[in-house]
Amino acid sequence: MMRRVAAVLLGFLLLGATCELAQAQSGGVQCNRKATYDASTNGSTVLVAGQSNQSMELCGFVLFSGGTVNVKLVYGTGTACDTGTTDITPAFQFVAQTGVVDPSQGSRGLFVPRGNDLCINASAGVAAQAIVYYARRSTVRWVAAALTLAAVLTGIAHAQLSTTGAGGKGGSGIPAVACPADGLDFQDGCGTTQFMLGL
Repeated sequence: MMRRVAAVLLGFLLLGATCELAQAQSGGVQCNRKATYDASTNGSTVLVAGQSNQSMELCGFVLFSGGTVNVKLVYGTGTACDTGTTDITPAFQFVAQTGVVDPSQGSRGLFVPRGNDLCINASAGVAAQAIVYYARRSTVRWVAAALTLAAVLTGIAHAQLSTTGAGGKGGSGIPAVACPADGLDFQDGCGTTQFMLGL
């Protein structure tokens, strides 16, 4: 019985995660935040600081330059994404008064893993402007769901053990029935807590 309940709960948990992933891949994530840049920095500048329990989905962005420079979006850790630097976009090659616009209103695959910062990188100290639209995605709710599942399984195991008498199942007016020698017969309500919880 406990295995069936565990399978159902785990199924709902996996279904939720799968639906969320499908939503992200289909552009269902709506970006409700923005980061801006207006400077002449040579190298990388942090646009959005990362958080250990959140990733980021990027939607549309605008990049514009007042001079000749290559500009791209990257992510990484450390000082201004200098550790584990990974390109999000290609390096757009701008000349004076040129830019690029991505008008997407939903996520289309541009992604920053949890714990990483989102940065803009310029190849020279040329005036540039940027707006990046993004959404944070938390992993906490899935951890909470997993803990809830564990708590439910523990409660089921304790409830089952509370109806087991010495050497068999019983209690609450139920006649004791001898358990198999291996103590692993769930259908008869026998078994140890360690086996039930898979410990």
